[in-house]
Amino acid sequence: MIAKISPPSKDLMKTLTYNFRKVDRDQADILLSGQLSADGRLTAERVFREMTAYIPSGTRTKNIVFHASINPRPDEPLSDDRLRTIAREYLCRLGYGDQPFIVFKHRDIVREHIHLVSTRVRHDGSKIRDTMEHVRSTRIMRSLEAKFGLLPSRKKEDVSVKPSAVDIDAGDIKRQVAAAVQYVLGRYAFQSVGEMNLLLT
Repeated sequence: MIAKISPPSKDLMKTLTYNFRKVDRDQADILLSGQLSADGRLTAERVFREMTAYIPSGTRTKNIVFHASINPRPDEPLSDDRLRTIAREYLCRLGYGDQPFIVFKHRDIVREHIHLVSTRVRHDGSKIRDTMEHVRSTRIMRSLEAKFGLLPSRKKEDVSVKPSAVDIDAGDIKRQVAAAVQYVLGRYAFQSVGEMNLLLT
């Protein structure tokens, strides 16, 4: 698995809207939430209100958003329960376990993956330590792979799945075409658009 942590951001609503828009388009599901009200349906506005209410006014931290994705190997699909366990343990070990958080499972590309959104400021106004966060994140991923018996992923390792031919009857043509184009672009160099079209036919 590879975890990608987005640069810290000020715009929590933008991050939530991005993920909830995927849910509205049936390209994602809410997989897990923590420290958020369990009653009623979660919306971007509601999660935003609850997360920002958790942060005391006058906090000096400006970039309050923690946003990461965890990308399992495409050739090793994981159940929703396993993804929930991995997400919860990842957040806890990185220091976000007691924070309000929400986890989305994205299905908008061939490789299903999860997005984790939380806040970088504790209820007392202190900032969660982010020193060497990417290094710690990678160590946590390797540890979780070992714990759950998963094959290790490396950024330079080719673990993508070759897409099948686009099937109009299967639906979601945009996703199928995007997967095919992404696969081809990652493996070939072209001198012209004509050469690329030849490979895509």
